[in-house]
Amino acid sequence: MNSKFHLKDLGDFKYCLGLVALTAQGIVLSKRKYALDLLEELKMSNYKALRLPLNPNTKLTTHMGTLLDDPNMYRRLTRKLVYLSITKLNINFNVQLLSQFMHKPINAH
Repeated sequence: MNSKFHLKDLGDFKYCLGLVALTAQGIVLSKRKYALDLLEELKMSNYKALRLPLNPNTKLTTHMGTLLDDPNMYRRLTRKLVYLSITKLNINFNVQLLSQFMHKPINAH
């Protein structure tokens, strides 16, 4: 392939797209590093995990509070959570609920 295309050798594969990692056991699908990086970005790495991140009976509407100053941060976080939900199925309900308010997020969301 190097004769047809200009290629650059980046060394051994270790980690790709925050999803695929090369370990001693082989190639593994894992979002651990992605999730830890996301928590670090949000300055939430010291928080404790909950068994149920959101009460299933929680009702969210667009009239519960004031609009966010920067809705782009909410949208960016929600997109990252959608990507994380590929391997972390226990957050699908929460991510789906928060995704409903991407057009007009408020502080309660």
